[in-house]
Amino acid sequence: MHYARKNLFTSRSWFFSPADTTKTGDSYFVFQKNNNQTVLGYDVTNPYAISKITINNQATEASFVGPAPNNRQQKILLVNASNIYSPAAPVKTTFRNLANNRSNFILVYHSRLRKPAAAYPDPVKAYAEYRASTNGGKYDTLSLEIRQVYDQFHYGEKSAQAIKHLVNYLSTQGKPAYLLLLGQALLADYENFGRSRTAPSPTASLRDMIPTGYPASDIFLTADWEKIFIFRK
Repeated sequence: MHYARKNLFTSRSWFFSPADTTKTGDSYFVFQKNNNQTVLGYDVTNPYAISKITINNQATEASFVGPAPNNRQQKILLVNASNIYSPAAPVKTTFRNLANNRSNFILVYHSRLRKPAAAYPDPVKAYAEYRASTNGGKYDTLSLEIRQVYDQFHYGEKSAQAIKHLVNYLSTQGKPAYLLLLGQALLADYENFGRSRTAPSPTASLRDMIPTGYPASDIFLTADWEKIFIFRK
């Protein structure tokens, strides 16, 4: 007596590899699903040439014709269409012109710190003005919000590399002497933040204002590795 295996799609995605790799013809696959599911299929055997598979979705069943394996271990990915994330609409970003900037005191801050505190309606602005005053050292200050730095120096992605790229660029325009990162930072893996950057916990998102990398290092953020020779010939 032969008991056929029951294929039931119950999760957000299903990844499987057909056992027969010697077939030279197409294969026909049938599996059960819930009535409210629309399943999409992809042949991901070659990650550099992914192709879409046409899925015939019925009420409680779905089927598709899989291409011949031709002595390859196929990899098929089935996905519930309702669990596919659509990218947000693009938003226009205007870069700040930093060409020929000669500031010697750079302040990178998070916008949450610009809320009124004590006697200061804008603590970040007040501190920058203090540093520009005689009592504060009479520096030529430059204040940049961290998300602006992400957009301009790391393609909009949150990373300590954005700060490093900013510093390297300003170093080619002038001679920045001081860099102040104004805002708390968390370890890269705090509350699984490093393994879930697309959906970090609300607590981690609020507390991780300025990424500094791990371990935090002023050399990492300021050194120009292209001009440093560790092993000289």
